[in-house]
Amino acid sequence: MPERCCSVKIDGDVEPGDELDSDNDNDPIVQLFSSVQEIISGLSKEELGVRTSAASMLVKHAVMCSGSYFESRLCETVSDFLRESSRDLKVAEFGIGQGVKRKYHTWFEWKVDKPRGANVFFALFGRSYKDHAVEIVKRDESLQVAIRSFLRLGRLRNELAHSDLVVASTEVTLDEVRVLYAQAKGFVAFIASDLPSVTDRTQTAT
Repeated sequence: MPERCCSVKIDGDVEPGDELDSDNDNDPIVQLFSSVQEIISGLSKEELGVRTSAASMLVKHAVMCSGSYFESRLCETVSDFLRESSRDLKVAEFGIGQGVKRKYHTWFEWKVDKPRGANVFFALFGRSYKDHAVEIVKRDESLQVAIRSFLRLGRLRNELAHSDLVVASTEVTLDEVRVLYAQAKGFVAFIASDLPSVTDRTQTAT
């Protein structure tokens, strides 16, 4: 019997399909969702076994791609921030080598099903920035949902990455992954805009 990998509970009141906006035309993951849905819809309903197996693999592929895309975006954001903030490029490259490359999996408490799972990431930039970010999250319910969805999608990806992908099963549908992705984008966008905007050369590291 396939091993159950994970289950997902969707936050918020976003309905599948309603979460997309006009800015998603150039989003490669949104395009991936559309392509996967077309493939699944095109499979013969008479071949139920084939359709079920193919749909399962395609959903897992969507999870892996979504998580990898967020990793790429956040690593790029942090690397750019280090390069732009450092007076000496050597300092930035040291930070990227020691804190970004192959370190993404340590940035978050993936198993924490609450917004505080992102506090580890905030703390990487010092106590002052952590306090600043935590206060913003506390006041913004949509950002709290975004962080929970981001962590859940990341956890799904991690569980699949460390299991036998062929036999591992998920209780998440393509529409649910689509909603998680759409919600989680809010957190990635927040980091991209907030991190470079906060400057504090006097703070001490925790």
